Amino acid sequence: MVGLRRLAGVVAFGAVMTAAAVGTARAEVGMNMGLGGGYLGYFIPSEGTSGASLQSGFALGLDLDLVLSPRVVISLYGEGTRKNNGSVGMQDFSLMSIYGDLRLRFNILTKRVVPYLAAGAGVWTSFLLLGEMSSSGTMGETTSIALQFPFSVGLELRVHKYFSLGIEANYHLLLGQGLDPGAIAPGERNGFDVFTLMARLRIHFGVPDFDPLYGVKPAPKFHTAPVVVVPTTSPAPTPPPPAPRSEPPPGDAPPPPAPPPPPPESGPTTKPAG
Repeated sequence: MVGLRRLAGVVAFGAVMTAAAVGTARAEVGMNMGLGGGYLGYFIPSEGTSGASLQSGFALGLDLDLVLSPRVVISLYGEGTRKNNGSVGMQDFSLMSIYGDLRLRFNILTKRVVPYLAAGAGVWTSFLLLGEMSSSGTMGETTSIALQFPFSVGLELRVHKYFSLGIEANYHLLLGQGLDPGAIAPGERNGFDVFTLMARLRIHFGVPDFDPLYGVKPAPKFHTAPVVVVPTTSPAPTPPPPAPRSEPPPGDAPPPPAPPPPPPESGPTTKPAG
């Protein structure tokens, strides 16, 4: 019954995060890769608060991020943890855990300082390594596989366009029987959850326009301008104005035409005497 309530809470939280992602997603896409390391602890719910202890272990991890918008990121995590459990007889043994999960991350702020929340689902597997911590060890016969639902709270500081530093606290809710990290006899099973405290270095590839270091670029503003029509052909040349007529000088003028001769005078005709 308790497990069903915890699972219902995980599903409800995932639905809220998905709705936020759909509401803020944009077409631009960017890529991040993160490297992390830190400490882990174990919490056994059946023992109450006395079952929580920060133990001397370490965790290493790698995550790949698909950046959908200034606030929404899909992250694929793969991490491993190892804790020295002491010795049985003359042989040391340690608990090795490897897990992977897919998380939906929501950035609360999107500037240089980016606090965020994340939740997801994945698989957690644990097995025993026999031998000293300095050696690679030999896998024991006892292994355990459980479903895990991580919940994360983190803070990221963008120190460069392509780099950021951050710290992240993760609580891994395990549904299944795991190996008891505090068992004296190796192979004892118990139900426990895990929390990790990780420091991360992220490298940002293909930074989109909404890179958190610079904020979202404003949309371009359009202004109405007068339309100027440029003719494609040159206009026909304008003919020059006619030159003013100048009268020839008097010395070069032709002589006026001679007047016509006067007509003969008409009078009485005299006939000569015969």
